[in-house]
Amino acid sequence: MKYLIKPLYLTVLWLLQATLSAHAQILIDDFNSYTNGGSIGTTASSLPWSRSGVITTSGITGTSDSNGGIAAAYNVNFALGAAGTAGTIKYTFGTTQDLTLNNDIKMDFKVSSSLPDTIVVAQISNGVTTYQTTLSQSLTNTTYSTYSFIFDTTTTTKTAGTDSLSTVLAGTQSVYFRFSNSSGTGSQSIRFDNFIATAIPEPRNVGLSLCAAMLLLFAISQKFAWNRSN
Repeated sequence: MKYLIKPLYLTVLWLLQATLSAHAQILIDDFNSYTNGGSIGTTASSLPWSRSGVITTSGITGTSDSNGGIAAAYNVNFALGAAGTAGTIKYTFGTTQDLTLNNDIKMDFKVSSSLPDTIVVAQISNGVTTYQTTLSQSLTNTTYSTYSFIFDTTTTTKTAGTDSLSTVLAGTQSVYFRFSNSSGTGSQSIRFDNFIATAIPEPRNVGLSLCAAMLLLFAISQKFAWNRSN
């Protein structure tokens, strides 16, 4: 029986590696290459970061985060537009990205002061067609919280173009975050950090993890049984 331990151990390692590989994430920007107070995106056409919208009151700038690193800040005044008017920050990739397997866009957000009606949605575009998350997430927290924007057929709606979501995911050129406030009053500095794209856990990957754990338990129990008999 002892000869089963090594192959089972190797199998467990392979299954765990396969599971971890399926959950590999893409770090898009951690903002640590910028400086505190330095410019990140000054106009509606600057690269890779840009900002737009009549409620915009500043460019995107670097700001210190709580861990001693750098985050980004974008300032808005909702009173400059009609209620619900959005301000937008946009990230343009240097090369087209395939987000088919990494269709969960995440960003850490906080605001300088809490306004009860501020919300954020995300969009992706391949330069022809744009999809937006259907869930508007409340943005009222004054400490960083990780926001998840999942792009699948049940969580998005097409806002421009004719391409399918799978086509846009396979050829993503840009990601947008749109901020609005239904009351149309108040100013905020929106801070953001740790911009990543990651995979949504799939049942098959959870199954691999469970199989790995079961095999590992079996291997350990057999090892103990062999030790007792010798």
